[in-house]
Amino acid sequence: MSARYSAKNILHSIAAPCLAVVCLISACSTGILSAQVDAYDLRMRGLMGALASNANDIQVTDQMAYHNPAVVAWIDVDGTHISYPVAQPTSTMADDYYLHHAIDGTPHSLGCPYIDRRSSKDGQHVVVYAHHLASSPVLFGELANRYQQGAFDKLGNATWRSVENGKIARTTIFQPLCALRVPASYEAIQQFSFTSIEDMKAWLTELAHEASACTENWQTAISGARRVLSLITCTEGNGHSMRRTIVIFVSGDQSEAG
Repeated sequence: MSARYSAKNILHSIAAPCLAVVCLISACSTGILSAQVDAYDLRMRGLMGALASNANDIQVTDQMAYHNPAVVAWIDVDGTHISYPVAQPTSTMADDYYLHHAIDGTPHSLGCPYIDRRSSKDGQHVVVYAHHLASSPVLFGELANRYQQGAFDKLGNATWRSVENGKIARTTIFQPLCALRVPASYEAIQQFSFTSIEDMKAWLTELAHEASACTENWQTAISGARRVLSLITCTEGNGHSMRRTIVIFVSGDQSEAG
């Protein structure tokens, strides 16, 4: 990493624990967790159905209906089961609030995907975290091994839907660029805005050189990049992983950049 990023990243690292994603353990409670996962997925699918119809109020499948301002986006990743609402902690919440709370704010061991508070749903660099539950595809579990080239090659595009007032406001398609396995304290990813597009491209190039898996045409992908989406989870789903898997996607869509 160049010196021009290191000072910024150290300050970002002090400001908030960016990669402090907690992994979940399957252990002897597999049956209980499986039931939780099934119920969680059912609820999320119902929520997606309401968004897809652009309902005024987001509805879930257990007869609850409410306007939920916590839903700021929806993430889908081709080649995986990832299809979830995304939250973002408010200024009154802890940085990792949604590691331990469902999208409606109720305590839940699975949490929900959420955006780093220093990022934004329509920003130049959107950073999203979610749990990795051992031996399960739920949440970001299917991303954990994508730092391996063979697994990365099977990954499809990410569809990012920004949500405003309970409705899908805009949709952006991001293509896979690269993936890294890094220490939990990794600083380089904590870059949320750039002085220019060229500055962003230089940053992406450094990440691609450091990555263990890249798309074949990564230089071309970077040359057309205008926005970046990073999905982050624990590499090992053992509850105490000190490594993170970061999968980086890029989009040439400039119109939605904040």
